[in-house]
Amino acid sequence: MPARHWWYDDRAPVCVALKTKAGINFVIHGDRNASVRAIFLQGVAASLDNNRFLLAALRRGGDVSDVCVVAVDAVGIGGSVAPLDAREYSVARSARDVRDVLEIVNWSRAHVVGHSMGGMVAMEFAASHPDRVASLALLSTTAHRRALDYVPRAAAVPNGLRLLSARSPADRARVDVAFHFSRHFLFAPVRVPTKATGTRGRPSPSRVLAIPGY
Repeated sequence: MPARHWWYDDRAPVCVALKTKAGINFVIHGDRNASVRAIFLQGVAASLDNNRFLLAALRRGGDVSDVCVVAVDAVGIGGSVAPLDAREYSVARSARDVRDVLEIVNWSRAHVVGHSMGGMVAMEFAASHPDRVASLALLSTTAHRRALDYVPRAAAVPNGLRLLSARSPADRARVDVAFHFSRHFLFAPVRVPTKATGTRGRPSPSRVLAIPGY
């Protein structure tokens, strides 16, 4: 399979779009027999389409001919089934869905990348199936939430108001970044390895997105 077809961009088709028996939608980018295998799990209300930015960043990072990424729509999101039974919407159920996806692609292990709610699912999956996790990447997530944690903090109110008034995907992206990442993290220097120079600087997300108030 030509490597150029596995990249998500707006001009090239994805490799394969499939569903589990339980109705979970997922997409395979690349050759599933590649030696580097990763599964991406998104946050709540985010479809697998959100991965286009991560996939584009991977492409810019170097050769991806031996990399395969599987992106999953969680239950009730994107192209996945949306059960009427509220009990179906659980981290444990989503972890089982990850297992089912790995069975379909015939992977014994994979690098598991989870963002926000997807990170909770990733941790649940790692705890239940540690032998199937090659590595675990957790982005802006938590292992536990108390009832008190759901009470909005004063600092979140301005971003909440911006979210309600967002009129474009770019506006929504700026607010999402501000919600999920601290100002210190966004402005921290980032060094990216390159073949030619060893390392080079990269602008932080805040500078690229020009988040209001940052």
